[in-house]
Amino acid sequence: MPLEHPGAYSPQAESFLAKDVDDVHPTSSTNQQLPISRLFPEILCHIFTLTLPTIEADTPTVARAPCAHYREAWHPGIPWTLGHVCAHWRTLALAYPPLWTTIVLSTANWKKEVYYLNLLLERSGSAPLDIVIRWTSGYTAKFAPDSFNWAVYWEVFRQHARWHSLHIELDGNGMMNDEFRTLGSLPLLRSLTFSGRGSPYPASSNLFFTGAVNLRRVMLSPGGTIALPHLCIPWANLTSYKATDRRPAGNFMRLAAASRLVELDLNFVGDASTKGIGIVTLQSLRRLVISHATFLAHIVAPTLQDLHIRGPSPIEHILPFIHTSNCYLTRITLFKHSSPASQVVHLLRELPTLTGLALDFLGPPPETSALVSALTIIDERGVDGDIICPRLRELSWGDRNDTIDRKAFVEMVNSRWEPGRTGLRFVGLYLGRLRMKTAGLRLKALEREGLEAVVMNAKKGNRVMEGWRYYGHLYT
Repeated sequence: MPLEHPGAYSPQAESFLAKDVDDVHPTSSTNQQLPISRLFPEILCHIFTLTLPTIEADTPTVARAPCAHYREAWHPGIPWTLGHVCAHWRTLALAYPPLWTTIVLSTANWKKEVYYLNLLLERSGSAPLDIVIRWTSGYTAKFAPDSFNWAVYWEVFRQHARWHSLHIELDGNGMMNDEFRTLGSLPLLRSLTFSGRGSPYPASSNLFFTGAVNLRRVMLSPGGTIALPHLCIPWANLTSYKATDRRPAGNFMRLAAASRLVELDLNFVGDASTKGIGIVTLQSLRRLVISHATFLAHIVAPTLQDLHIRGPSPIEHILPFIHTSNCYLTRITLFKHSSPASQVVHLLRELPTLTGLALDFLGPPPETSALVSALTIIDERGVDGDIICPRLRELSWGDRNDTIDRKAFVEMVNSRWEPGRTGLRFVGLYLGRLRMKTAGLRLKALEREGLEAVVMNAKKGNRVMEGWRYYGHLYT
């Protein structure tokens, strides 16, 4: 079977790949004796799926194979290159549909990419599809004004009953086709995402996803602000809802119908007014991320375990919310927070069930020192009632402004790590530009004793702290 490659575009590449295949087949008997060739086909196919590239906002439809220079001939990357290793790998790759189920359509597709899109549809067989549609007009005219292949688009559209996830991305200029608003039956769709900026339809339009009876996850405008029209979806079936919006009232109306939510992430931008918002009870909610603590007064979540507050919102709304909901938190995150240390300490004293604490504290050095001191266990005879967060097992601390006393922090960690204490098992410290210096030696000693410790500086640490949100990859 010849290698699928756009030879019409590059005869040199076709000749190169043909030579590569000729080199592979004579050594196939030798390859079969290698340890990796003795793996069960199911295991090897699973390893193949782990090599698939992560789809980012700027990832091309067909990933390019690594090359030494950008002017080298264009060759597709994984999963296409898996079939170039040996005949055994090629047979497995072609016979394993999950390798070919991620389809990225764009109105700026290159012509050479259309060939591979058709192959993806063919090789995926009847497996569920993960669809990404980038509706943009920003760079189409610059690179390939006539490149978008409507035949491929409509073929993907025709197979909407196979869609497992759908991500629609707009750049602020694109307007989606009207036929996209009435998809009909979507029996396999479980995840729906809108991202980017702009408005895909007039405000008076409706988007109908009522046929998605198994829809469980909806994400609206992660990383952007899209003015969406009315969404017609089975809200009662959702277990995860994440939204960035300027209209809090509209989102709370949706929540009233989403009674089965387990995870909720609300990020309000601009003037996040609570005017006209009633109280919503979410009986199954386990995790709540919210940008403005003032909205906690409008939510009741009796089974909540994980609370994540973003931004400089005052924390005096948290305890009334917990008492009203009558919930027992096991984890709390205060991200980019600058409340006085006394208020944070008072809050933590009221949460004896916490096992996980993440603080991105922006207070001045005296406030930081007071908070570290309050968390330090001094009296060996102290009982749980005298100790803040007596069950704490995971502690993450953001110190992007380098205000923390490194030595005092390590002493606090040591006081919670010693035998007979609260069972601290993990500590993460995310600094600005300053390093641990001698305080890091004691932390290394605790690591040798069994404590899992992570110390990061600057950009790496900031990325980790952003990950506290568990927002999930935009395309999954």
